Amino acid sequence: MASRIAMRLGHADEAIEEGDRALHLLREAPNGGVLLPELELVQGELLLRKKGQSEKGRAMLRDGVSKLRADPASDRWTQTLLRIETVETLARDLGDWVLAGDLARQMQQFAPSYAGTHYALAKEAEHAGNAGAARTEYQAAISGWSAADADFGVLTDARHQLAALANPH
Repeated sequence: MASRIAMRLGHADEAIEEGDRALHLLREAPNGGVLLPELELVQGELLLRKKGQSEKGRAMLRDGVSKLRADPASDRWTQTLLRIETVETLARDLGDWVLAGDLARQMQQFAPSYAGTHYALAKEAEHAGNAGAARTEYQAAISGWSAADADFGVLTDARHQLAALANPH
């Protein structure tokens, strides 16, 4: 928490130091493992945003996602999926297409029928220049979100992108 606050205040180095301290303490605590994946995701995000730390950030994000996926508790399944999706969106927003693609494929393994998985795969395919795969995945995302509000942001984007791919100029 302290690391997120420091980051929001523009104190990246302090945020990373706070996160490192918390990770060290959690790794030593008997029940720290429950919180460890989430803190690794926070710390990985901070490092991914900091110049020169993106490789360390990617590794920490991948490790945190792996730990979340390994948790067998059924009530964690949805939380895990949405957290992976959040990290995938962050990577895409930051232009880290290697990490975004990796996480989209992890979403595909974890929840292959989830509309958000198809949307992430569509974004990855579109970025890679594979218009056919992007169209297929956008269509699957749109179908999966058929009951969503019409102004749902990613649904609106998926429709827009699908139309643009159908009518390239």
